[in-house]
Amino acid sequence: MKKLLAAALLVIAAAGAACAEVKIDLDEHNCIICKETYFCFKGDPLDKIPVEDQPKKVFLLSDRSKNMKNCSNNFKMHRFVKRGTRNVGMVFIASNMDRIVVINGGGTLSQKLYGWKCILCDKKFYSFYGVNLNIKDWDVQPDYIKSLKGQRGIFQCSKRSEGYFGHVFKLTEEGPMTSYGFAGSSILDYMYYVK
Repeated sequence: MKKLLAAALLVIAAAGAACAEVKIDLDEHNCIICKETYFCFKGDPLDKIPVEDQPKKVFLLSDRSKNMKNCSNNFKMHRFVKRGTRNVGMVFIASNMDRIVVINGGGTLSQKLYGWKCILCDKKFYSFYGVNLNIKDWDVQPDYIKSLKGQRGIFQCSKRSEGYFGHVFKLTEEGPMTSYGFAGSSILDYMYYVK
């Protein structure tokens, strides 16, 4: 009973902050040869990486085992010029994961990560700093809590059959992360935002 009461209080106390949209800074780069546009997290030095090092250092956010597509005229590497910085929401990131790159050996993200655990089913989840996964209405969590990778609604809590209607999230960790570490499946596959 104490666990249920604590869970209910946690949801009510945190529900107001859940819908604030978090923005992330992405640097925009254009290739001067093929005119393709790629983004990287602010601070990652995409335009400073020697072209010969791109295949072993620059990878797609959507799958960090893959490189960018080849530049035109079968020249494998791009020649980037930084065009500016955009402050974007989670939907932009989720919709452009094949145009956002991460750098092995790059800098730390400007936005910290939160690590969450459902106190009912014990599963782990992640969000960017400032995103509160505890929303007011348990039964509509899949409508509002979306995965960054695939933009699918969060899966139902396994304790639903025991009378609970959704996850109850407890913040377990927060801290910095490199873009390459963020793109690892152990984080990215469990990364969520509130729509």
